[in-house]
Amino acid sequence: RLTALLPGRPVRVAAQRGIKARRRRAQNGVVAVLFLIVQVIAWLLWSSWAARFGVFVISVLLVPLFVTLVFDRRS
Repeated sequence: RLTALLPGRPVRVAAQRGIKARRRRAQNGVVAVLFLIVQVIAWLLWSSWAARFGVFVISVLLVPLFVTLVFDRRS
């Protein structure tokens, strides 16, 4: 019954091309690497789960702000 609701042929998803798309992918990669570095440093510095979780929550909340301010994504 559920399969009847799905489309019959597979949907093809094409990757965006161009300079803007390439730049955005590079920026997203930089943000992801910085996020992971902050998390690794937090795990190495603090043994408290509360401190690690606090750094994670603050990082998740500040990533959009960082991306907006640094990469000028206001639109």
